[in-house]
Amino acid sequence: MPGIGAGFFPEPPCGLDAALRFPPFRAEDWSWAGPGVLPERSGGVMPLRAPAPENDSRVKAWRKHARDGTLPPVLLTYFTLVERWLVVDGHDRLHAALLEGREPPLLGLWSVIEVPVVEDLSTLFRREGSLKAAELRLRAKPGDVDAVNRILLRDHEAIQRLAVTRAFPLRGGAAAWKAEVTAWRKGSGVEVAPDDWETFLSG
Repeated sequence: MPGIGAGFFPEPPCGLDAALRFPPFRAEDWSWAGPGVLPERSGGVMPLRAPAPENDSRVKAWRKHARDGTLPPVLLTYFTLVERWLVVDGHDRLHAALLEGREPPLLGLWSVIEVPVVEDLSTLFRREGSLKAAELRLRAKPGDVDAVNRILLRDHEAIQRLAVTRAFPLRGGAAAWKAEVTAWRKGSGVEVAPDDWETFLSG
């Protein structure tokens, strides 16, 4: 099935503390300018479940690993449609690291498509801008040679590797999905504004 939201470079993960908030259902303002635009919009990290409480034994054990520098990475996957990272594994490790005031190691995965770079004026300007930015960065931070080289190599490649999120059909189609989420809502007790729910169901 074609990728959804194809054609993005993944933004670096940010707003890790947002992963500790897990509203089972939320509506967002996608106008990009109106009220309700979330700080974790682009590159933000979103949980797939609530983290365990602070006093949970697993969180306590992971806190010790965070202090010792032996915490395994939190596994993320990039969801291009909303330009955010989803926590696939490591909700409690992330919670533990943040409780210790540390940034956990992160491992990000994403599917890509390869798109040939069209050699035109915009490509030329982008590459010239990349060279100038590299020069300025190295003047400010001479030790950033490896990072600058990676950026220059990416900006001068003949192909671009862009993130995509693939969708797969659900057995039973839209009707099965609607029945599933409707049953979940009834059993969860979550309050949802009627307009938001109708928009969610209608796609």
